[in-house]
Amino acid sequence: MRIFKTKMFHQFTKKEKISDELLLIIAKEMEAGLIDSNLGRGLFKKRIGRIGQGKRASYRSLIAFRAQDRLIFMYGYAKSSVTKSRKEIRIAELKALRQVASILLSINLDEVSIHSQALIEVNDE
Repeated sequence: MRIFKTKMFHQFTKKEKISDELLLIIAKEMEAGLIDSNLGRGLFKKRIGRIGQGKRASYRSLIAFRAQDRLIFMYGYAKSSVTKSRKEIRIAELKALRQVASILLSINLDEVSIHSQALIEVNDE
């Protein structure tokens, strides 16, 4: 399975000091069926723990995922950044994110990652 992150997600991981090694662990959990929420059309939500704090109040990631094929970290945010009066993901946002996930799961990854550099491959090197 190939693992990628969008440029936006890459910026988020740099800011929050989330390592590629942790992303690889999350990908292995997803492959093993440890999924927090299936949001439909290949879009999933997965918690990412902060060092020393666990997953409950840490980060959330939105992931395009097709088992044994590809996993693409699309978007990340801190759970604490969501106000209590707002849902984490609104209906209109969810529809748009599902469409993006569907596209990411259908495109030729080699062409996109080589030509546009829109996706950054996550390796265990």
